[in-house]
Amino acid sequence: MTRNLVAFCVVLLFGSSAIAKLEIRNVQAAHGILGPERTSLECYPLDEIVFRFVADDVQLDADGRTDMDLSFRLVNSEGKAVINEKGPIQRPLMLGGNTFTAHTTIGIGANAAAGDYELTVTLHDKISAQSASFTRKLTCKSSQFQILAPRFFRDPEGKIPASLSGIVGESLFFRLKAVGIDRSQSKVHATMTMQVIDDKGSEMLPKPYVVNAELTRAEDVQRAMQLNFNGAVSLNRAGKYKIRVMVQDHIAKQTTTFETALVVAAP
Repeated sequence: MTRNLVAFCVVLLFGSSAIAKLEIRNVQAAHGILGPERTSLECYPLDEIVFRFVADDVQLDADGRTDMDLSFRLVNSEGKAVINEKGPIQRPLMLGGNTFTAHTTIGIGANAAAGDYELTVTLHDKISAQSASFTRKLTCKSSQFQILAPRFFRDPEGKIPASLSGIVGESLFFRLKAVGIDRSQSKVHATMTMQVIDDKGSEMLPKPYVVNAELTRAEDVQRAMQLNFNGAVSLNRAGKYKIRVMVQDHIAKQTTTFETALVVAAP
């Protein structure tokens, strides 16, 4: 009986040292690293799609740091790779545990052909020699008048990503680009307006925040594949709101809109 007990203990000890399996979960397409979830995987030339996800059971080195590679590969309907990149993820997990959130950004080229694409993102843990991956189908549409890549930040320089959950006293900065602007008349005239709406549907600003963009020089119009707009929202009151951004092309008399929720909490 003693021999059996010893054998059982040895098996138990070896079993407890097994390395857990690396896993990827909660994959989300998003408008930025911390921005709102992107509900559609339809994209356009000059678009950017962020995929964020949680990695579980990551192994750490003696200094408590990860040692991983993140690669992403985008292939067209013919199986040809149009993007194939890899980069390291080496970071300390300063709050402990074996879980962290990672992201990758897919930039769609200005001359991207319309059609279906398949994205494969792979995370390789060099310490455990394990890999985990996910795939997503993207559909690229022909270029049209559209707001693309809305991004949100805590600073006006756009270096610190922000979520759409803020605290009273903060400011939320944003930027976006409009593509598909009409340039047929050798000039560009577009306007971005921004309005904040509360949960009762009331507009918070007496007059919308307005940014006007005009180009009249032929060389500037020719280069204007996109118009870049930015703005800011001061979070002076707690509550649930929506930010509504609209871009109007005055030459072609067309409009495109982006809307997202905003939650502001008291300190």
